[in-house]
Amino acid sequence: VSYIMSYDMYDDEWKTVNFSISYNRLKNFNRNYQAKTFNGGSLTDYIARITTGYFLDDIKDLGYESDAPMLGVLAYNAWIINPESNNGNEVVYKSAFPDPELSQRLNVQESGGISSWDFSLGGNYADKFYWGATLSFTDISNSIKSWYDEDFPAADGGYTLYNELDCEGSGLQLAVGAIFKPTDALRLGISYHSPTWYSMTNYYYGSLDVGYTDDLGKNVSAYESTPDNGFASYRLQTPYSWTFSVASVINSRAILSLDYEIKDYRNMYLSNVDFTETGYGIDNDFIRQDYKTASTLRVGGEYRFTPQFSGRIGYAWMQNPYNKSFASAPIAYDFGGDEYKRLITGTVPHFTISGDTHNFTAGIGYRFTPQFYMDLAFVYWMQTDDLYYFPKFRTTDGTGNVPSNVIALKNNNFKGLLTVGLKF
Repeated sequence: VSYIMSYDMYDDEWKTVNFSISYNRLKNFNRNYQAKTFNGGSLTDYIARITTGYFLDDIKDLGYESDAPMLGVLAYNAWIINPESNNGNEVVYKSAFPDPELSQRLNVQESGGISSWDFSLGGNYADKFYWGATLSFTDISNSIKSWYDEDFPAADGGYTLYNELDCEGSGLQLAVGAIFKPTDALRLGISYHSPTWYSMTNYYYGSLDVGYTDDLGKNVSAYESTPDNGFASYRLQTPYSWTFSVASVINSRAILSLDYEIKDYRNMYLSNVDFTETGYGIDNDFIRQDYKTASTLRVGGEYRFTPQFSGRIGYAWMQNPYNKSFASAPIAYDFGGDEYKRLITGTVPHFTISGDTHNFTAGIGYRFTPQFYMDLAFVYWMQTDDLYYFPKFRTTDGTGNVPSNVIALKNNNFKGLLTVGLKF
């Protein structure tokens, strides 16, 4: 929704100045998906590996704050990982389910989106040079609920891991751009979008519902959950981007346009609320290592059949942001001690690696009067992501590796968009 005000400058060179206020929905996170397949290993083995190195005193109390992974603390207290001995100084853990045969299921519900209030200023100089700037105030909300089950036939039972993760934040971004029209038939454009500087808070809750028979024939039953007030506040800087555009007007009847956008995802940055990097240094190192500069290409055409009626088609390709080596094998490595590569948030073990995005669009537009017009467009969107129940795990010495195979998550979406405009 937008409102645009145009002011005539009554000058031969400076023609007009425009000011606009708009509200935009930038992204929609709503989706549900399920997976039921064996992916090569058990989550309990992964949890045991990332918890190894922490003393029992660090993980035996869910209300005790420590640097130990919360997923490991939850799993130990629910009896799905155990120390290899009862020694109080024991630091090596193992799964309570040694049998490799198991069935796995994942059910995920996501909701939320990204929206922004935009305040823009633009101008026209001599019908040759057009400039603009936008200040955006952005809100983000992403809610995830998931149920992950593992059943072990030999243990006559298993467990269900339930998670809630709510990510909320607000941010600020500045964009500037210009269009140069050397001739009436050619238009050249360039724009810069600054990073969005977000202030974020994650709220999390996880629980384990456990029931199985152990090696001694004893029935084990447990229900444990994380503290209700679990949250983490931090700051996030998204990538900046540049866009280069060219458009051609053909005989005042047709338009062909091409946009090329480049975005450096290595520029992303995490920090504390006081802007210090303490605790996020290794994460920022991995961002620079695992991400890349990605491209987006958009091409479109419009033809005016009559002065009132127009038709449009378009295509957009958005490259995924990951380095090929990381995208093909997202692995949590054990660096010794209590350091490892963290690929998950809180007690949520599953994640997706986004693939390239393809959009195909078509639309029509009709101008009923010089002041009133309407557009109808259709968009078909395709993307195949790599879904993992949990990260693969590898140790520096090559022992104790935990496999986790990829699952293809195919996203297809078809939607219609109706735009109504009124000039006055």
